[in-house]
Amino acid sequence: MNWKIVMIVSNINEFKKQLLKYVDSSNLSIIRTSKRTKIEELNDDGKGEVYVNVVSNDIIQIILSPKIAIGKNKNNNDGLLLSIDFSKKSINIYIFELKKQLRFNKLEKATKQLYNAYIFIKYLNLEDCFDINYYFYIATKENNLKKDYEDIKVLTPYQIKLFKSVYENKTKIPIMQTFCKYKEFDFKLLNFGEIINV
Repeated sequence: MNWKIVMIVSNINEFKKQLLKYVDSSNLSIIRTSKRTKIEELNDDGKGEVYVNVVSNDIIQIILSPKIAIGKNKNNNDGLLLSIDFSKKSINIYIFELKKQLRFNKLEKATKQLYNAYIFIKYLNLEDCFDINYYFYIATKENNLKKDYEDIKVLTPYQIKLFKSVYENKTKIPIMQTFCKYKEFDFKLLNFGEIINV
């Protein structure tokens, strides 16, 4: 059987309205972003910020309550931006995690938090209607992964790949999946206060 996908949204307001049908509004804030958006973490673990310059498309920032959980994972990610091009039916999704000090244990925690945001997006089934591209960012004030370099011999193959992806500043990061090994996504390591263009 062939399925035909029929779009029911053509602008940002319709998109927001549709989104709120699937997520309790008390657990979600949707903000249409300005030319520059600040992604920030206020807790001591990652207190800092990065900035996103919006150069095209309609962009919304979704702020999820930590109460939102898909399965056992509660959402704790620091930033989730959706850049939507309705004419091309495409969405670029930018997911951010901020850590004041980056050590391997913090890196593992950060990738789990990135994964939680990814799972939330998957829950919405946007890929049925839009062409989706994911971009993952970890921002830090102090990159201290060098201190953990000697310990990587005792890590699992996945942990070694994760460590090297960030330590060697690669453009892909592995994110562990539920039923498969892992998937690699576009990735960039940022410094606190850095500005990126989307």
